[in-house]
Amino acid sequence: MFTNNHINNLANFLRDMLQKLPFLLLLISLPAQAGPRKIIPLSGQWQFTTGSMNSRPSNFDNEVNVPGFHPEGQALWYRRIVTIEGSLPEVIRLEVKKASWGVKVWVNGSEAGESWSTRTAFFIDISKFLKGNGFENEIILRVCGSSDLVPPEIPWFSSIIFIEEQNFKVHKKNGLYDSVNLLLCDAPYVVRAQAAPNVRDNSVKLAVTLRNISSVTKSALLKVKIVDDKTGNTVANAEKAHQAGAGESYSEIDISIPNAILWGPETPHLYRFEIEVNSEGRHTDTYTSRFGMRTFSICQNTGRGLLNGRPILLTGVGMFSMWDAAVHYENSLYDDSTIRHAFRFVKQLRGNTVRFSFDLMPEIWYRIADEEGILVQDEAHWRVNKTATLKGVIAEFTDWIHEHANHPSVVIWDAANETANEEAGAPLLREAVKAVRHLDLSKRPWEPSTWFPYTQEAAVLSQKGDVTEWHPYSIWHYEGGGVRWKYFSDGIYPEIFEKGPHQKPSHSGWIVNEFVGFFLNRDGSFYLFGSPQGFVADYFAQANGSHYLFGKARFCAWEAEYWRRMPGCLGVLWDSYLWGSGVQLPLASQTLNERELALGRYIADAVAPVGVMVNNWKTKIPTGRVKVTVSVANDGPNPWSGMVSLSLLRAGENLSKIGALFEPPETQAEIDKRIVRQWQKNLNNVLVSRQGEAVFDAVIPEAGNYHFMAEITGLDGQPVRSWRDFVSTGDPVGGLMSSTTFD
Repeated sequence: MFTNNHINNLANFLRDMLQKLPFLLLLISLPAQAGPRKIIPLSGQWQFTTGSMNSRPSNFDNEVNVPGFHPEGQALWYRRIVTIEGSLPEVIRLEVKKASWGVKVWVNGSEAGESWSTRTAFFIDISKFLKGNGFENEIILRVCGSSDLVPPEIPWFSSIIFIEEQNFKVHKKNGLYDSVNLLLCDAPYVVRAQAAPNVRDNSVKLAVTLRNISSVTKSALLKVKIVDDKTGNTVANAEKAHQAGAGESYSEIDISIPNAILWGPETPHLYRFEIEVNSEGRHTDTYTSRFGMRTFSICQNTGRGLLNGRPILLTGVGMFSMWDAAVHYENSLYDDSTIRHAFRFVKQLRGNTVRFSFDLMPEIWYRIADEEGILVQDEAHWRVNKTATLKGVIAEFTDWIHEHANHPSVVIWDAANETANEEAGAPLLREAVKAVRHLDLSKRPWEPSTWFPYTQEAAVLSQKGDVTEWHPYSIWHYEGGGVRWKYFSDGIYPEIFEKGPHQKPSHSGWIVNEFVGFFLNRDGSFYLFGSPQGFVADYFAQANGSHYLFGKARFCAWEAEYWRRMPGCLGVLWDSYLWGSGVQLPLASQTLNERELALGRYIADAVAPVGVMVNNWKTKIPTGRVKVTVSVANDGPNPWSGMVSLSLLRAGENLSKIGALFEPPETQAEIDKRIVRQWQKNLNNVLVSRQGEAVFDAVIPEAGNYHFMAEITGLDGQPVRSWRDFVSTGDPVGGLMSSTTFD
């Protein structure tokens, strides 16, 4: 018969078991004999507490989900119980993909290893500390919670970034912010393998690094198969004998892939290679990784990218920032559907590229970029601490290349953001780039800290075929070699274009991945260093969030049209989903309202593969006859011929106190109602990566508010348009007046 004490004891027992259940669920049964690699994922619930760096806690009274960012403290402590059935293999490594800042490991009470890697994965061999046959192994991880405690030689950026002029802070959160795994195999085993595709002859070179834990050289047979990742069919096989000496050894294997399907934005086709290691009659390891048949370089004549040998203009989002995602959308940072939606929205706006800005993203973002056909400018740093050593940066960059080299989405290695001088760590970064660029067998271009215009010697510092980034914030102004966070007071936007850009890069292969400088939140309020003062405060007639969103979309489109046509341009990446970075990150795109989505049409037209631009920047034009030039830029796959039209439309309310900003009609029916006059011309044989021009003799009949609308039919059969707003003064001129043109 049960007494109350029995019932209470049973209840306490069940409650205790339920509390422990998340840590007892990981029961992995391994066969006693040798076998291929097994991966035990340790993502999920961990016991957690905060404390000091030097005292291992006895109580873990909280639970957190890994990966993620977690409560702050001098040290963040994690605990998990892992039970493995059966005998253990020869090699068991703990893999931590990313941790901020660094990790120290204890297994069953013994210190197992430590790494101060802050943005790349690290591996610690814990074979001698683990026990099999159902033993409950305790794994404890300590993450440093303060960048002040990171050893000075380690490259990092400040966890709190402060811009004094705007009283602005960005706080990088801490924790195990990527996956954690146990890797089990025998030896010899594959440490890493890199695929280097050759699209000209349909082949791939595999560079394989193996480790032999014995002091005696072992014979190994590497059996390789290439598998179509979509169908699961094996498309190629190869074998190679290898002598694995003590420690690490290296082998290369060349494999032909008949009728290989190339990877790109339109066809993101993936393969995977599987390397089976056999030694002395045992199957010791199987290593697998995906890759794409893809090459990327920069044409030195035009500055355009060459994807699989064909020209491509890089367009898309210039600031996908993990910092903002961690602060505002932590749960979405690891959500498959949210990430896919974000990338697909980029494509909806005719984009093909994103810049992972200021820091490396969690691994899931690269995996999905591969699958969705998104090109990535992969940026490692915002700045680098002054105390970092060249050895430390080289070690980090080496790991970075090894981790991301097989991602076909990654097309540009970007050492850091806006690091033009010694203060920001530029010389150190450039030396590190020189030391590691040979590790990438696909020879991707680098952006090796040559931020224009502050690095005037950018063309000299860059290796031929490299990239220079450019941030021409047109509503700010550059003075004395530094940036002043203030708006132009001596020009009327966009008529500042009449003065030309601040400076022009003198070499090919520069990319604009930040511009305009008009940062907004999703609700249209100002964000970051974009407070409504100076020019912006004067420009708008009403301080209305909806008007600000509209203005930002128009400004982005105007400038994207402009920059893409300048000689040497590799690409134009606009601010996140048109209206800046921060709480309006692309991760929120699933909630974009109808108006916000409609505003995307301006930037989508501006970066269309075959794009049109009204080459006029005047906001006041007299009545009468005027000569208007319309430019067509061809970044499509073939020479372009077609009809170019220029229409004069009546406009509505002026949203600007200075200059002109009118909202164009959205539907074709509304456009037809407002057309005053229209002119058409055929433009023939505009070559790829070139421009053609049609010159119109337009007539403005009377004073009023107007749009010029240029239009062509795009490659997708949809109209591509360029809009210019102006006020006719009513002062007629007798002859033709030329509109503003560029050099």
